[in-house]
Amino acid sequence: MLPVSQSITLRPIQLQDSAVIYKTIMRQREYLGKWLPFVAHTHTEQDTLNFITSVISRPAAQWEPFFVIEFEGQFCGLINCKNTDFINKKTEIGYWLSKDFQKQGIMIQSLQALTHYVFAEFGMNRIVIKCAVENEPSQNVALKAGYKWEGIEREGEQISALAYRDLQVFSLLKKDLHAKPILKKTKPGINHIELWVADLDTSVSFYREILNTIGWVQINPTAFATETMEVYLKEMPPLTTTNSLGVRHICFQATEKKQVDKVAKFLVSEQAVIIRGPIQMNYSEGYYTVDFYDPDGLIVEVAYTPNMKFLN
Repeated sequence: MLPVSQSITLRPIQLQDSAVIYKTIMRQREYLGKWLPFVAHTHTEQDTLNFITSVISRPAAQWEPFFVIEFEGQFCGLINCKNTDFINKKTEIGYWLSKDFQKQGIMIQSLQALTHYVFAEFGMNRIVIKCAVENEPSQNVALKAGYKWEGIEREGEQISALAYRDLQVFSLLKKDLHAKPILKKTKPGINHIELWVADLDTSVSFYREILNTIGWVQINPTAFATETMEVYLKEMPPLTTTNSLGVRHICFQATEKKQVDKVAKFLVSEQAVIIRGPIQMNYSEGYYTVDFYDPDGLIVEVAYTPNMKFLN
């Protein structure tokens, strides 16, 4: 068992998984078959059972990690090593996720967990991921998990008797995990928005549908993010004359720490109400902020966040 998060778990595949895997493949045959050649050769549950048997019955010297991905106890996909070269200590990771569990960050987190396991426990030095050149979602998973693009393997996968397709190739070395990250230059923009809502479950469900549609990822039970911005929801008690539902505060991104100090100096000169700051906060390393009220009473924040990432 390989815990990934409070909601996500990787566990070794078992024979009894054949039913749920087969049902998922059949129910999503068109969706999964677009990128997974094995779908076309899966016709009965026995086909799936035979495959699992071949995986778990390998000699110890040829064993490769092969995990079921579970989200809150439910099957949602598979992730595994394949084509392992034990002499040169390199392997390939493959993965697929049910359509029902897309755009929640599940595969990115699962890939990161398996990557660390492969380097620490499986003894590999190099991991490769290959995706069809048209399969952008799978490529994004590799990139967001920290893999580096290497190039295109021309006609690297046979998809029919006479047809092949090109593959994007990504890789990660064991030493890459210990390399000092190169921080991207912080860009101006909105860092995060906090929404006050009357019913948290209703609002989360509502925003999940909208934000997932436009490419956001749900990163925890009440928050959604892109690589550079977060929106989170907070349920509020019965309203009073001092609060209302809607946007609670907006945080604008400063690109330099001195900008926060300059904003604070301006606020003092204008006799604006400063809620806190300038102050260092522990939300992420180097998080430096000032919070204040605008002329209409909206809470505004200006923060310098050089090490904050919403998606890993």
